[in-house]
Amino acid sequence: MLSHLQEKYDTLEKKRQALLLEIESCTDAELCFRPGPERWSIAMVIEHMVMGERGIRLKGAEMFGETIEADPQADELFKVVIDILDKDVPVDVPDPAIEPAGDKKLPALIRLWERERQALATVLDAISPEDTDKAIASHPVTGPLKPSRTLELAIAHFDTHHRQILRILEDIKSSGELTP
Repeated sequence: MLSHLQEKYDTLEKKRQALLLEIESCTDAELCFRPGPERWSIAMVIEHMVMGERGIRLKGAEMFGETIEADPQADELFKVVIDILDKDVPVDVPDPAIEPAGDKKLPALIRLWERERQALATVLDAISPEDTDKAIASHPVTGPLKPSRTLELAIAHFDTHHRQILRILEDIKSSGELTP
């Protein structure tokens, strides 16, 4: 894997490992706790994160090597999406395919996540220096993404949902509903 992509991939993987350590002591009830009727549980957030990475990989395999057409709005749209993610602005999921069902247990999600991370690494390993300006993914708002941008978006998406999980954990503590 190219060094600049490896660095971003490693950052993403370290963040995933840290998150898993943070939630490893959660009970099933805590993982399934929904702080409100339209809000996700920790398990649902993780399911969404896994499906988002799967979408990157599948789209990457489909698009690999396509030349990105110059779109004067692409950079601005990317910045807007990153800004929304960084500021935790609530938005609808831009792709219904990554809306969580909430029916998966954490061990199954972790196994799927590990497979998806390895598959993402395989996609990234196939990128040569000549491919760095070619699309490997696409986002419903930003459009086609180069490898580096794909990982930047994946990291921002991860960070947003990590903060969401931390808020859910705080909601669990403050609600007292799940404490003995």
